[in-house]
Order: sequence, then C-alpha cells, then structure tokens
Amino acid sequence: MRFIIRSEPDKMSDFSDIDAVVAIRRLGRVISNKPSVKLINAWRGGVPSILGCEVGHREARKSEYDYIEVDSVEEVINALDHLKTDVDYRNKMIANAKQRAEPFSAEGQQKIWIEFFKNTVIPAYEEWQRKSVPGKYTFLVVRWIRHLARASLSFIWHHVLKRDSSDYS
Repeated sequence: MRFIIRSEPDKMSDFSDIDAVVAIRRLGRVISNKPSVKLINAWRGGVPSILGCEVGHREARKSEYDYIEVDSVEEVINALDHLKTDVDYRNKMIANAKQRAEPFSAEGQQKIWIEFFKNTVIPAYEEWQRKSVPGKYTFLVVRWIRHLARASLSFIWHHVLKRDSSDYS
C-alpha cells in the first residue's frame, strides 16, 4: 500500500490515478461547517472514499456505498483492508461514485441551471412583467427584505449558534 499526499493545488482534486481517497480533517471530532468537496471529488474521480466525521458528508450520504466514515487510525486501516479484500463492495462503491458524480459534472450542472431558469427565473420574470409599476416596486422591496432576513439568519446560525464550545476555552 502506498499513500500519496497531494499538496499541489492543481492536483488536489485529481483522483484519476489513485485507488481510494482518505480525507480526514480531525479524528475524534465531528466537523459541522465544511462542505463535502473531497467526497464529491472522489465521486467525480470514480474512487471509494474514507472520510472523517463531517456533517456535510453525512447530509450528502444516500447509501452505504457513498463513503466509509472513520473516527480513528484503526478504523482507517480496517476500512482500507475492507476495500482491498472485499472486491464486490469496492466495485459497488466505484459504480455508486460514478452515479453520484453525475449532478456535479459540467453536463449535470448545465441541466440544473437550465431547469432553474425555465422553472424559476423565467416564470418569476413573467409574473413581474404583468405587475403595475407600484406592484413591481413592492415586489422588489419584498424580495430585498427576504434577502436581508435570510442573510441575517444565516449569519446568526453560522457565526453565533453553531460556535463550537472549544472556541471559548
């Protein structure tokens, strides 16, 4: 077994020449404020992933084949051994990764944006066009207030309510 540590920015998301991704920010602690970029990159690379305990990964998970979650060095070694010895499980993880990568491909993203414009932006614009001038201003003011409320709630959630207790020690 050979471990490769990728530190060059242009290579960090290229998993085309590896057998599995091991990406753990911190053992023994659940990470709650990071996106699941390593998981998505592993899916796009079509490789199994062994990841630490992160809320982003857990939220993305749909099946046992999405990734293997570990919380200790022993669990990492066991997961690597499992991938090495259980070829059927490994192949299912690879097939699943390729399937899960689809929405994150250029074509998948294009499809999402086209649907967004067709189903959300264009109908909202057409509705706005039918409004009177005062109705248009009211529409814009209400949208701006909603935007400010969401931004404020998001700030409060991420920077006040979700602070880790270790930040205060």
